[in-house]
Parts: sequence; C-alpha cells; structure tokens
Amino acid sequence: MNIILYLLLTIQDLYRQNLWLLSFICRYIPLRQFEFDDSHSPEYQKFKTDILPKIIPVRHEDWQHLRREWQRSHNGRELLPIRRRGDCDIPKGTRCPCCGAPMEYLYRNNGKHASFNAKCAAHAFPQTPCSTKNIS
Repeated sequence: MNIILYLLLTIQDLYRQNLWLLSFICRYIPLRQFEFDDSHSPEYQKFKTDILPKIIPVRHEDWQHLRREWQRSHNGRELLPIRRRGDCDIPKGTRCPCCGAPMEYLYRNNGKHASFNAKCAAHAFPQTPCSTKNIS
C-alpha cells in the first residue's frame, strides 16, 4: 500500500509542477509573436518558393494534316523538307513528340544545343531519348 500512496503523491506533485510551468509560459512568453516572426528573419528571407510553372497541355496533331493546312494557307505552295548545308547531326528516327514529323522536317532550334524545332508544327522540344521514338 505504501508504494501506491507514494506514486499517487508523486503524480500529484508532477501535476502541480506542470500547472506552474504552464502558467509561467502563459504569463511571460508571448506565443503570438512566433506565429509570423520567422518570415521577417533575415535567415529565412533567402528561402523563398518559386512560382509554380504553367502546365500547358500538348496538342497531338498529325504532321501530314499540319502540312496540308500550311499548303492551303500559302496558296498551294508545298512545305518542303529542311535543306541542310552540312551533315545532319539529328539522330536517325527522331520524330516530333507533338506531331510526329520525321527527321527531314526537324532542325536544331538554337545551334548545337539540345533543342529541336519541327518545321510544320512550329514548336520546340528538347532532345531526349523519348523524342527518338517512332510515333504512328
């Protein structure tokens, strides 16, 4: 019986200490100042999040249809393949991921960098392994 009485007294003592600590915190430590305080700290000023990128859905169109539309809007002139001055360094089998245009209608968008442009779709796409898949 003595041990149960001792444990109950210890619990009551701890409960009183908790109440005293809680009242001390409420009296002397203002909790509302911490709500927005971190955003004004120079340490946290450099940690800003970026604006979310815009997600634009890719329209999958047929390059033959785009070629016919171009021909209709240019008074029947044919959309010719790219005439290259030197060797073509675009990998064989590369197709536009949006319209499926073959390598003959693709050119490098910005020199030697890894970006291609489809002549008939007039949009740029990066050179990736998935852009070399055949789209049918």
